[in-house]
Amino acid sequence: SLDNRTHLKVSIAEGRNRIVRRMMDHVGHPVVNLVRISHGPFRLGRLKAGDVKRLSEREYLFYRRRIMAEQIKERKPRKKVDKHYEED
Repeated sequence: SLDNRTHLKVSIAEGRNRIVRRMMDHVGHPVVNLVRISHGPFRLGRLKAGDVKRLSEREYLFYRRRIMAEQIKERKPRKKVDKHYEED
């Protein structure tokens, strides 16, 4: 049917409060419905609002390692500070 709607799939790396709605508002595109399909490495699948999926120990360890590896990869190298200097 021609319902005069546009369906968009938007992917963002860092979710800030209402960022998708603000982006769409900025370009004059009203948001009627917004659905989150994943959060970090987790696909939400059929979880309903308010539902919780308990991870097995194996799943927990897998995702913990994955998240930690991504955080280490994203870390910017620190500048080395020379602690050996002469004072006047």
